[in-house]
Amino acid sequence: MEKKIERVAVIGAGIMGPGIAQVFAGHGYNVSLNDVDESKLGNGIERVKQNLALFIKKGLATEEQSKLIFSNIMVTSDPTKAVKDADFIIEAITESIDAKKKLFEQIEIICPPHAILASNTSTIRISDMAAATRRPEKFIGTHWMLPPHIRPLVEIIPGEKTSKQTIDTTMDLIASLGKVPVQAKDMPGFIINRLQAGIFIQALALLEEGISKEAIDRAWTHHLGLRYCLMGPVEGMDSMGLDTVYLAGLYLSAVFNDPSWAPTETLKRKFESGEYGYKTGKGFYDYTGRDINQIISNRDEELINLMRARNIQIG
Repeated sequence: MEKKIERVAVIGAGIMGPGIAQVFAGHGYNVSLNDVDESKLGNGIERVKQNLALFIKKGLATEEQSKLIFSNIMVTSDPTKAVKDADFIIEAITESIDAKKKLFEQIEIICPPHAILASNTSTIRISDMAAATRRPEKFIGTHWMLPPHIRPLVEIIPGEKTSKQTIDTTMDLIASLGKVPVQAKDMPGFIINRLQAGIFIQALALLEEGISKEAIDRAWTHHLGLRYCLMGPVEGMDSMGLDTVYLAGLYLSAVFNDPSWAPTETLKRKFESGEYGYKTGKGFYDYTGRDINQIISNRDEELINLMRARNIQIG
């Protein structure tokens, strides 16, 4: 039976570590924040103070809650002290596979046998890091989003040998923090950076083709950003019509002479079966028994609320 997670260690007090430590501390966990660089530790704990001050200002925490959160964090430059009693250890150091493997080799020797080892990597394969340890079944990826004390999503990435028990424990742990765990596959970039890379690549291509940076950013903040704040790209395709997406893909792949724009086999099957999304009641999602007009009305109401919050003119 998996030991209950009570003590958490966060290794690395740079950009991500302090915020991750704050989240755990805010949910009652005893947290050790470790960095061998004393100046980073000082900056990291100062960042937690600033984060909590903002939470108080925005009504997200009281003075008492802030003090309790802060008291749940132990800061140390001694790795042994940080991990010797930890049940769950998150690495949040530089994005170097060699540095990460070396760290896990070191802490595995001094942490408890039951401890789960997690990496906050945003791109590196989990299996490659797990191979440096003697407990690949207890090794997993937890990719937090910046800033981790505010953004809700955490990608959970099992390696090739990660046990189901480790996956379930990690998913439950992250959910207990009020976060949204999403399980990804152990492939470079996972989900978020695969999606984000596509955006960046096309934005850079548009810049090279003479489109101004202001026009690109405004196109996002005044349309695409609003749309994808309310629904993901898969449902977004359903709402547009998969027939439209399919035919647009055929056209773009032809005019760009680039097969990467061509519809995938999955999209082709949807098109050929007449499953176009909202307009037919089934696409990637099944809308059977749901009122499409009500779905659209709800979406539009949320869009108006969002645009008002952003002071964007409506109509």
